[in-house]
Parts: sequence; structure tokens; C-alpha cells
Amino acid sequence: MWSALAAGLALSLVIAYWIGTQQVFFLYLAIVVGLSLTLIIGLQRLSWVLILLGWSVTGYTAMFSVPLSGRDMSVLVATCSYLVYRVVSGDPMRQRWHALDAILAVNMAYLAFTLVLNPVGIRALGAENVGGRPYFTISLALIGYWVIWRLPNSIKIVSRIPLFILVGSSFVTLLYLLAYLFPSLPGRVPYLYMALDVSAVLSAYSMQATSIVRFGQLGFFGLLLLTTLYAYYPSFTLFHPLHPRFYAFLLGAICILASGFRGVFGAACFLFGFAVWLRHGFSHFLRILIFGAGLMLFFAAGQGRLYNLPLSAQRALSFLPGKWEEGVVQDVQSSTQGRFKWWRAAIEEGWIKDWWFGDGFGARLEDLTSARRHGAGQMAQTTGALHSGPLTAIRFVGIVGLALFYVLSIAAAFYSYRCVKKCSGTLLQPVAIYLAIQLTWFPINYALVFGSYDVDMPQQIFLIALLRLVMRMAEEMLAPQSSAARRTSVRTAMVTTSRSWV
Repeated sequence: MWSALAAGLALSLVIAYWIGTQQVFFLYLAIVVGLSLTLIIGLQRLSWVLILLGWSVTGYTAMFSVPLSGRDMSVLVATCSYLVYRVVSGDPMRQRWHALDAILAVNMAYLAFTLVLNPVGIRALGAENVGGRPYFTISLALIGYWVIWRLPNSIKIVSRIPLFILVGSSFVTLLYLLAYLFPSLPGRVPYLYMALDVSAVLSAYSMQATSIVRFGQLGFFGLLLLTTLYAYYPSFTLFHPLHPRFYAFLLGAICILASGFRGVFGAACFLFGFAVWLRHGFSHFLRILIFGAGLMLFFAAGQGRLYNLPLSAQRALSFLPGKWEEGVVQDVQSSTQGRFKWWRAAIEEGWIKDWWFGDGFGARLEDLTSARRHGAGQMAQTTGALHSGPLTAIRFVGIVGLALFYVLSIAAAFYSYRCVKKCSGTLLQPVAIYLAIQLTWFPINYALVFGSYDVDMPQQIFLIALLRLVMRMAEEMLAPQSSAARRTSVRTAMVTTSRSWV
């Protein structure tokens, strides 16, 4: 007791000294370390929730010499907690492998082969060829896959997966909004953004310098909010003004329109339609398709005639017939033509050297420095950021890697559909729908709208991990149980959700 009291007193004195001498960095570092240790020891089998909360925090922090994101730190802390629990409990937590696990393993083995074929490092570690960050990000996603698949044991908590992810995205969106609405805030509390997300400040400054504000983070939050609503509630109730969910739906739609991204708006429409199909069947899908198409056309027809929408909203809806501002039309045409120009150059001018096995993620530091001075086209050639899912995959891992990635994505979509059927009428139905609509949309979006292998591979690993978890929970829920406690859990989980989600 006395030793603990002495340690607490000494720690208080050190913290007081840091505050008095304005050594804020050490104070923040102590908070991070103390919080991490508390979470590692205290959360035990709930530590996997940290990955859900931190997954949307992808911006890097400036607190460490090696750039880490909130996502990275959440995976690392959850993994440490998982290992501590394994050692203390002695529970092996072995799970049977599935076809999805085997396909993912083949993708990871091939990715390791590409690293050997095209060695690359990280700038912070002094490498000559830089750009190896995606290997680190994918490895962390794979570690998170291992933890998520094995650690959870509560069906009730698993059924709330969409809500945990939404909370994390809400935090990031608030951080970006504060930086945009109050440009002086990062200067007043610099360590807040240095510790959490430096990119929020850079994004805010870049948005304030353009005439058409495209707030990507706001669009991603709106899409997550709508996806969560699609999963939990019947479609027609989202349009009922007497339900609070209607105003949540309205908020999500406003966020998507404010983002200015056509792809995000299109994704929201597709996810909604597929959720209706999964929950209500094809006849309801046709009715909602006719209603939605008519509503959008009526809304677009009024633009420039009855009202003028904000420029970002006009840009998001610019693929519909309407009287759009000239600046919006020019911005959309410039963006589209720029992409087609890059794609032609990548194919005809030899931007991709090895079409079968790819050129890897890396680039020489000198080439990156030169590309920054020659504009976006040169930067796209150097880094492989071609704004096309198939082309970026070919640039990084070749046609072989693209084929393996598509096999993984299509298999995930197929098994997610089967998972929805298995979970129908249970507490797991909403989270199964939540995953299925995203995994089904992904191959379409990746090929036709937008994609980037280095960003989408970790995201697919994360979604597949959640799918494997739901599949595991569904198997345990439907399997014959021997103990009274497990029978009680099954009876609770198998209660129909028809009243829960109305």
C-alpha cells in the first residue's frame, strides 16, 4: 500500500513538473502510455472493440518518429491485450479454417513474393526506395483479422459492430470539422492534432483554398451512417418524419451531398437498394427503385429553375439531368478527362513496367521529390495513384495480384450473402446485412468507380474479419448446446428482430 502511494506521489510530482515547464509532449506521451496499459490489462476479451473504434482514424500522428495512425495504435493495443489474455487464461482460441481464410492466405503469400521481387522500405527508417507503408498497413490489418476472428464471445456485442465503427468515424469527422470551421484551433492546441490526426489540418487548409469544397471525410461519415441505418431498419421507415431515424437518414444524405463526391452518392444509392433486396425481396426492391429514381429526377429538375443547391451538392448530383453551374460542369469534366488521360498514358507510355507481377509500392526518393514539382500527372506516374482500382492493382502487384484480389472480393461477397440467409431473424441479421451490402458493392465500385489496391486491401481484410466473426457466431448460435448457460444465450439470440428494428 505504502509503495503504491509513494509511486503515485512521485508520478504526480513528475506530471506537475511537466505542466509547470510546459513540456506538453511528455504529458501527452504519459497519457497515451498509461491509457494503453489500462486498456491492455482491463479490456481482456473486449479489446477487439478498440479496432472498430480506431479503424476510421487513418491520419498519421506526429507524436512518434515513425508515423502511426489511430488505426495502427488501436490494432497494436488490441493485439497486446489479446496476447495478455491468452497467456493469463490459457485459452488457445483455435478456430476452423474456411475457404475465405485460404484465399486470403494465398493473397498474402503472393504479396510477400512481390516484396521480394520489388524490395522497398520506409522513409523514416532511411530506405533509398520509399513507399513501403502499404506493406505495414496490410500486415497490421492481417493482425487485426486474427484478433477479431478469435477474441469476441458475446453475440450481443457483435450485433453492435456497425455502431462501434460509426462512433469512431464520428470522432474523426468532428476533428476535421473543427479544423475547417475554426482554422486557428490547431494553432491554439497543436498537440491535439499532432497526437491524433495531422492530416485534418492539411485537409482543412486545402479545402479552404478551393471554390468547390469537397469534404471527403464528411461524405465517408454520411455513407457509414446511412449504411448503419440500412442494416438496422426497414427501408420505408427511413422516410417517415415521425421516426427519429428519418432525421438521422436526412443528416447522412446532407453529409454525402456536402462531400461533393459522385461516387459516394452512387454508393449510398446502391447500398440502399441491395439492403432492401436482402431484407424485403425483389418486389420491394423494384418499388423502392422506381420511387427513388423518380425522387432524384424531380429533385435534379428543380436545380437552376426553382432553387440553387450548394456547389458541392451540385457536383455530387451532376450525373443527373439538371441546370448545373458552369464551374461545376467544368470541374467534373476536368476531373474525368484527367483520369482518362492518366489511364491512356499508363497503358500507352509504359508507366507500368511489369504488367504480370507489378512494379511494387516503392519509388526512389529523388523521383518523388521531382514529381512534386511537376504536378499531379507526374505524381500519379511515380506513385501509381491512378484513380482506377484495376490499374493501381496492376501497377503495384500485377495482373496476377489483381486476379487474386478479385477472387477474394467475389468470394467475400458470395459468403456474405449466405451469411445473411443464415442469420435471418436473429440478432446478427443487421450486422450481416451491414457487411453484405458493402462486400457486394466493393467489386463493382473497385472496377467502375474508384479504387486503390494499397487502401482497399486493408479495408477488405477488415470487413472479411468481421464477416468471419459473424459466421463463427452464427455457427455457435445454431449448433447444439449442452450447458444451460449456452442454451440461454441461444434463446436470447434467436429472438426475431421484427420488432427490435422497426
